[in-house]
Amino acid sequence: MDWFSRIEVSTLALAETYVEEGYGLAVTVGIPGIRYKSRVRTLPLNNFPKVPFGVLWQKLQTPVVAHFLNVVQATADKMDLKA
Repeated sequence: MDWFSRIEVSTLALAETYVEEGYGLAVTVGIPGIRYKSRVRTLPLNNFPKVPFGVLWQKLQTPVVAHFLNVVQATADKMDLKA
């Protein structure tokens, strides 16, 4: 399925603001623990295919990249996902 966007925003908060102000809808992945603004409704797509996630970096793995990978792996483990 292809969903073509009219506007791309850089943060979930900005997308949420646009939706709250009536500029349309936003599609994002479910983020555990996120609380949306009171005027934003969510529509879970329970049987939707999982979204593949990957990490790519250049040169040596920095401490920031290593920490990010550890956080992603720990989160995937908690959610019982393969990483």
